[in-house]
Amino acid sequence: MSTPESALEVTDLQVAYGDLVAVWEASLRLTPGRITALVGRNGAGKTTLLSGICGLLPSRSGTVALEDRDITGLPPWKRARRGLAIVQEGKQVFRDLTVHDNLRVGLRARRSRGDTSVLDELYERFPVLGERRTQQAGALSGGQQQMLAIATALAARPGVLLVDEPSSGLAPVITDQVFELLGTLRKEGLAILLVEQLVDELLGGIADDVVVLDRGRVTLRDEAANITAETIAESIYSPL
Repeated sequence: MSTPESALEVTDLQVAYGDLVAVWEASLRLTPGRITALVGRNGAGKTTLLSGICGLLPSRSGTVALEDRDITGLPPWKRARRGLAIVQEGKQVFRDLTVHDNLRVGLRARRSRGDTSVLDELYERFPVLGERRTQQAGALSGGQQQMLAIATALAARPGVLLVDEPSSGLAPVITDQVFELLGTLRKEGLAILLVEQLVDELLGGIADDVVVLDRGRVTLRDEAANITAETIAESIYSPL
């Protein structure tokens, strides 16, 4: 059986806040049409790793390759232009802008920014956003803001999507809708790196692969079918 092509390859990435190293030589690989779950305790370095991958934080060493092209030295906007998008934790939208203008911000990451047909596609995918396109984002419900954050990232038509704790602060029914959406995006061929605390849901069919991060280091990496909640807990709480 042939090995799937790599959409994103992170090799020995070290990320720091000034002199404080938060991620130590982390490596992971994303492939198209698969969801990789990144799990770990609070403070393990998950968000820091995502920030290092997309360029929001500089890396001290290691490499990030997107479709076999080294993007380690590129600023975030150039990484986005190459097809890397991130949905940050906390429903990060421009609250004072309308829904439509938020999506137009996402559209600016595209190479062909004049192609606005993607907005029509997004309104078809997210009908609730189409109904509220002239409404300020800050007036949306929490679930609608999360959908808007994801839609804004998708406006750039990325090949790789990083999603940081999308269920945070959402009702279970909305969380299910978010996970269903991510499953659809997987079927459409996106490579997704998903930071999430709901381990049972991840292992119940959402994730194809799992990477465990503890104290800034990758302690476990395998297909989800080979992993249980117990093995995750053992990899987190065992001594390095």
